Amino acid sequence: MEFRLTAASGGGEGSTRKELHPMWFKKSPNPNGTPKRRMEDQQGDNPTIIAATTAIQGTLSGKGTLHMAGILRGDVRYTGLVWIGESGKVEGSVHAARLIVAGQINGNIESTEKTELRAGARVTGDIRCPKIAVAEDCFFQGEIKMQGGPEGHVTFTEKRQKRT
Repeated sequence: MEFRLTAASGGGEGSTRKELHPMWFKKSPNPNGTPKRRMEDQQGDNPTIIAATTAIQGTLSGKGTLHMAGILRGDVRYTGLVWIGESGKVEGSVHAARLIVAGQINGNIESTEKTELRAGARVTGDIRCPKIAVAEDCFFQGEIKMQGGPEGHVTFTEKRQKRT
């Protein structure tokens, strides 16, 4: 199943359409029944999306998947996957089961399953999680506290092509 979000500019003749963040809406097929390993492949069918042009003040809470491309001045409390996109910024703490950071977080992070800091991510605050993946070219200033011992730490090089 694939979802596409488009935005139109102008009106009438000469107006343009462009596709927005196709990777956020694509579900990878899993025909052989093997477990989905990448966190973005484990997202649900109906993610909550905060667009890049949106700024929110307060607390975001919910179940399922949250894609944050906008700005939040407050805390995030989600029971599923939280994905802070490249243009996303959170000025507050983030609590989630699984967390992908490609944008910026100024606050503490707590995930119950896994945290992934992608290339270009900027995090200032402490991280508490059982597993963490840290890509080259991300910035992190704070302390990492891992539950469950040293086997949870994974360092990787981002090999996926950035989608534009």
